[in-house]
Amino acid sequence: MVLFMLVTGYFQNWVRNQFYWYKSELPAVAAEFAGWTNADRTAWWAEHRAEHPFRYREMHADAQAILDTWTLERIVVLDYALIFAFIGMFFICDALFLRVCNARKQIPFLKIIYVLVGATLFFLTILKAKYPGAHNLDGGLLPFLMSPMPSFVLVLFPWLLRRTHGKEIASRT
Repeated sequence: MVLFMLVTGYFQNWVRNQFYWYKSELPAVAAEFAGWTNADRTAWWAEHRAEHPFRYREMHADAQAILDTWTLERIVVLDYALIFAFIGMFFICDALFLRVCNARKQIPFLKIIYVLVGATLFFLTILKAKYPGAHNLDGGLLPFLMSPMPSFVLVLFPWLLRRTHGKEIASRT
């Protein structure tokens, strides 16, 4: 389960980075990007794309070729749809991990974590729309939800507390 979550997390973050680069970085360089034709966008990327296939945070030719055929509005909608799909998938994976670890009692806390972090992300999204300079505020929250970290916290934290509490009791006797 953990290996699946880590590998899936890597690839979903790669996909998200492709969307980020395409919808965020390019328009910052070329304000008139939204009015460009597919051929114009393809030509711009051919000139500016780095040719390092294993550099995680760079636009890659295959992703760029697909995104060039879509409108910017479609890219934004699909980006948000993928965010919700990935968060839902990782919630299910986290819940399954808690069941495998015999920590079903922690599932309500998992729900609380997702709701609180999701509400924070929603607030930061509104803040980013109002203050464009705030775009890096949510940089660690979304990857946290799209990883095994929420379930690890809920399994390891109680285990560490029991272990610490057990040593304190043993040292008192």
